This record gives sequence, structure tokens and C-alpha cells, in this order.
Amino acid sequence: MFSSIITTTSSSTIIMNMVCGLPDYYNMALVGLGLLLSFKYVLSGSDHWEEYLESSLNMGILPLLLVFSLTIIYHVISIL
Repeated sequence: MFSSIITTTSSSTIIMNMVCGLPDYYNMALVGLGLLLSFKYVLSGSDHWEEYLESSLNMGILPLLLVFSLTIIYHVISIL
């Protein structure tokens, strides 16, 4: 049975089209970024604010912020 799978897949041609743009779940990423930034703002004024908490929030915020800014730059360039 394994040899029949190999011969079937080796004779077929796979064509992939890549489309750049926003994924379907970008709304969840924006909500998550907004929540993390809100938590950071609110918790920075509380008694529980420590260096460990700040670095933990930054680990979630910085990648989302980077991807968001790159997406905005991509869309501005595509318009021009």
C-alpha cells in the first residue's frame, strides 16, 4: 500500500498560488494586541508591577506590534 501512495503522488503536479494579504483571523490578533497594551497600561500603575511582569507582557506585545506595523507598511506600499 505504501508503494502505491508514492507512485500516485509522484506522478501528480502540485501548483501553489500565494496571495499576500491579511489572514482571516487578523481581528483576533488586533483584539489581543489591544488587550495586552491595555493590561500593560493598567498594571503599570498598580502594586503588582514588576520587571518580570513587564518582560512577560512585552514578549506578547512586541511580535504582534511588529507584524501589525509590517502589515500596514505592506498595504501602504501596495497602494503606491
